[in-house]
Amino acid sequence: MKKGFFYFAMAAFAVFCAASCGDDDEFVKPDNSKVEIPEPPTSSVAAEYQFSGDGLKSTDGESKMQALTITESGKAIVDIITPMGEKFITYDAKVENGRISIYDEFGNLIGEAQEVGTKGSANVSLILDCEIIVNGKTYSFKITGESAVAVLKFVNEATGGQALINLCRTWNVKSLFLTLSGGVDLSKYEESGNLEVFVAEARKRDVGLTPEEEAQLSKVIKTITADKNGNLFIEYVEKDGTHLTEAAKWTWNASKTGIVIKFRDTEMGNKFMSDNSQIDLEFNTSGGLTLGLNTDIKGTKNYHANLIVVLKQ
Repeated sequence: MKKGFFYFAMAAFAVFCAASCGDDDEFVKPDNSKVEIPEPPTSSVAAEYQFSGDGLKSTDGESKMQALTITESGKAIVDIITPMGEKFITYDAKVENGRISIYDEFGNLIGEAQEVGTKGSANVSLILDCEIIVNGKTYSFKITGESAVAVLKFVNEATGGQALINLCRTWNVKSLFLTLSGGVDLSKYEESGNLEVFVAEARKRDVGLTPEEEAQLSKVIKTITADKNGNLFIEYVEKDGTHLTEAAKWTWNASKTGIVIKFRDTEMGNKFMSDNSQIDLEFNTSGGLTLGLNTDIKGTKNYHANLIVVLKQ
């Protein structure tokens, strides 16, 4: 089985699915058309800034920032290319009077940004001064008016309606439930976002994960964030406390009751999932989200997977 279990876990958990978010933990399938979750208070300042040309180079020239995304729930997510490859890093953001303040997980101010000119225009000038740490290396980015493209289109607004408003925010993982059938038989429930419990279960069933695969699963899902520009960000915390963010693009599926995920790293995600997989969205009046994934996985063995992840705000 080896790679089959690993790639399912990495792909499916990033797709995130969920059950009811009520206090009694009983599964409830609410009527999406009647559920309205208020937009986060910071929704109006959400934007995605994509830097023109080859991106914004760091002061030492060793890396470049490709995009800065401010999400509906007040997260600042930086997309940078480093000598170690493309990295996504999640921070907290506060926006006051057009100025974006960016904070790390300890509450330390690590950068500020501000638009210059008309916010609604296709091109804006951006003042930016921040320091980004990747694997212990600090990269400084400073501009005082360089052109940036503000992607503020809300391209899914017309087709998404209330479901889009409900979806686009930061979610915390309450519990996970995974079942595999076919080439492997596995069923496990975990009342947290801790992925390590599935490693232990795989050992019990002699699935045969390699040490590298087990290390990749030794992390906890912290947050899952979707935005109206079709971005999906999954933030993990590793054993040593390091924060790791993975990124994907999402689109509505044909029925508009769910979404389809495309990972930006083609070695992950959809390479091991059917593009026809149905990822259902179910919201409830208590403010929770249910995403249910049923898909066929092709690894060392072929099998069917069902994943339910309970999400809460």
